[in-house]
Amino acid sequence: MMKAVSRLGITCYEHLMITRLLTKDGRVAGAFGLHRESGAYFVFKAKATMLGAGGMTNLLSRTSAYHPATGDSFALAYEAGAELFNMEFIGYSLIPTPLGISIPLGGTLPMTAGGARFYNAIGERIMEKYDSEKLELCAEWKMPYANYKERKEGLGPVYIDLSYMQKPYKGLIDKVKLATGIDALKERVEMSVSTRTSPGGVWINEKGRTTVPGLYAAGDASGESGIRGAGGRAGGFTNAHVFGQRAGKYAAEEALNSSLLEPEKEQVSRESVRMEMFKKNKGRSPYDVERKLREFSYENLNIIRDRQGIERAIRYFAELGCNVAPKVSASNL
Repeated sequence: MMKAVSRLGITCYEHLMITRLLTKDGRVAGAFGLHRESGAYFVFKAKATMLGAGGMTNLLSRTSAYHPATGDSFALAYEAGAELFNMEFIGYSLIPTPLGISIPLGGTLPMTAGGARFYNAIGERIMEKYDSEKLELCAEWKMPYANYKERKEGLGPVYIDLSYMQKPYKGLIDKVKLATGIDALKERVEMSVSTRTSPGGVWINEKGRTTVPGLYAAGDASGESGIRGAGGRAGGFTNAHVFGQRAGKYAAEEALNSSLLEPEKEQVSRESVRMEMFKKNKGRSPYDVERKLREFSYENLNIIRDRQGIERAIRYFAELGCNVAPKVSASNL
């Protein structure tokens, strides 16, 4: 991809974080960016704007995604007035967490299909409780659900046992050995619930257009175009290639037939002031705040959610926004 970008003479801005989409007369006309190292501000003007910053797999403190995203696409689109959909849906999986170390893993199917089993802290094969007919070959969402429920009922941790596999799964074995020195063929490995996909996101039509003129989205930013359903099991490859190509095509066509608008100066000024709030030498670390937010979300907004947990989260996030965010120092992100 980088070779293609270079060949086409496209300018890339490294270490730049887009913090706000800019509009003019209800149409997205560009974006405001902050350079993470120098602190310099950038204002981009655009005839058509594409969101492609992924989903929100980094919402919780554990994720199976190798390149976790923090929901930037969703926040940018929401602030610009775009419609979001299926935001209550998160795709969950399980990852090895031996000695408390999270090890990203692309799903459990290669192990469970080969005969691996899950056991709780007292030695019970847990899937006998949650799907006695299919056991570990059940619908994939049932296993993280069972894992989380066992922990909440005081029967955790939950472990995976690879000794029943006819052909050992080297993917997990090698990663666990490298990270901890544990031999997963001889010892059961602790497994924990993790986020995997974001089936919800920015609503788009068949051309990749959002509900705000001038704004397009593709990939996980577009909620995988709704083609994966609530489980979010398959379709990412299709979405990225098919809808990515379509969104790019129609965004380019719109750009060719549109005039360049000047973003509203008040928006630029307001965003500059907001960013200045974080540019102080001393204060809370943004990484510390992010870590605590993700840990809180893991305990309260996981695969099993209830009214009390959601209301608790609303209060916690409001506290972060009002009292913690102004104290954050992000002079060098």
